[in-house]
Amino acid sequence: MRVMMALALVLTVLSVTACSGGEKGGGMPIEKPLVSGTITEKGGNGYLIEEKPDQESGDAKCWFAVTEKTAVYRQNGKLVDSAKAADLAVGQKVSAWASGPIRESYPCQTTAGTILIFGP
Repeated sequence: MRVMMALALVLTVLSVTACSGGEKGGGMPIEKPLVSGTITEKGGNGYLIEEKPDQESGDAKCWFAVTEKTAVYRQNGKLVDSAKAADLAVGQKVSAWASGPIRESYPCQTTAGTILIFGP
C-alpha cells in the first residue's frame, strides 16, 4: 500500500512539473532561449532582439511579437520576479523563448512565449 501511495505521489509531482513551463504564470522555461541579446528596435507589438547588434549579419536576430500570453520576467542578481510587457524597452539585455512557429526570414519572426529582462 505504501508503494502505491508513493508511486501516486511521484506521478502527481511529475505531471504538475511537466505542465508548469512555457505558459504565462507557469515559470521560466527549462530549454535554451531562441535568442539572448539586446532589444534594438520596437515596432507595433514586437521587439527585435539581436545577439550582436554591432554586426550586420551572421548573428542571431529575431522579431518577437508580444501578446497577452507572453510571460515576462525580470532577473536581478539571483532573484527572478514577474514583470510586464510594458517594462520592455530598447537597449535592455534579454533572453527570449518562442511560442509557436518560427518564420524562416532574416531576421526570423515568431511570437514570444517568455522574455527574461536582465537588470533593474
